[in-house]
Amino acid sequence: MGTPPYMSPELIPLQGDSQLKQGYGKEVDWWALGCVFYEMLTGSYPFEGGSQDEIFDMIRQYNQQLPNCISLLKQAEHSDEVIDLVINGFLSDSKTRLGKDIKKLKSHDLFKDFDWDKMMEMTPDLEILMEKTQK
Repeated sequence: MGTPPYMSPELIPLQGDSQLKQGYGKEVDWWALGCVFYEMLTGSYPFEGGSQDEIFDMIRQYNQQLPNCISLLKQAEHSDEVIDLVINGFLSDSKTRLGKDIKKLKSHDLFKDFDWDKMMEMTPDLEILMEKTQK
């Protein structure tokens, strides 16, 4: 079913359900991507605990945990666009996660200067990437 720190809130009730009576969509993967981005940017999981149950409790209460997540991203001096993408784009309600509508994801402020049509022809410029993630 997944690794606890990366599980989305809508997956937690399905934990241990071998029949998977309730389905889920690709939005759970966008949540996990948000967790991976957060971990890459801060060095820690957005939702931590001493046990799997504690992690699940933190994820269930993610709205209450997000101010701490935002604070840590700001302390690491990440740009408002990066913080918005991670927090409001991915670590958000399943109905509004950016991955559900790829056009909304592509139009996010972080990607305003990105040419999606020429993406496959590009060579990544790590200096520019680092500048975009910092204030």
